[in-house]
Amino acid sequence: MPWWPASASAWPNGAFGTLAPVYANSIGLPVWAVALLVAGAIVGGALMQVPIGRLSDRLDRRWVVVAIALTGAGLSFLLYSLDLREPAQVILMVVLLGGAMHTIYPVAVAHANDRAAEGNFVAVSSGLLLVFGAGATLGPAVAAPLMQWGEPGWLFLFLVFIYSGMAVHAVWRTRVQPPVEEVRHTFVGLEAMQGATQETMHLDPRAEDPGQEATP
Repeated sequence: MPWWPASASAWPNGAFGTLAPVYANSIGLPVWAVALLVAGAIVGGALMQVPIGRLSDRLDRRWVVVAIALTGAGLSFLLYSLDLREPAQVILMVVLLGGAMHTIYPVAVAHANDRAAEGNFVAVSSGLLLVFGAGATLGPAVAAPLMQWGEPGWLFLFLVFIYSGMAVHAVWRTRVQPPVEEVRHTFVGLEAMQGATQETMHLDPRAEDPGQEATP
């Protein structure tokens, strides 16, 4: 189901966003480095939105999810196994991890909308957002006891487990369900403005000058 990667992607996001400062403090990073580490994950995700989005428009989105999940799992394992302590090294790795962490959900939403019936896009997106919120709540609730039972670095082992599961599930879905007959519309021209108010149409630079009379 397209909702599964959206839900699963929230577990690492919620766990990392909540518990990354605990990990950073445990390895002795100064306060400024802790702030940059958390911000770095967001910056990495923002930078990768466009290239990942364009890639998913050209390929089966499930395989894009597989690639992102495996990248996230690999980077998480490196962060755990290398036991980095230098602020610049840790922050750089987290920026790369953020590029994977914050791009799975948008691809999952796009994949769900590919399969949604016309007119159900808002309902699908709102449902996925609800599922994402639930996952973001459960992620830290599971990862925090693991970090306390083991060590703070187990945060990344948790991410490895979740991302690996996502990759396996996405591969399985490609085997049991054929590719969607995707018709991805590019909303250009005034056709996309149907149902909009007159004021909204006036804001569209592609519309005729409202002062000009329509050509018969």
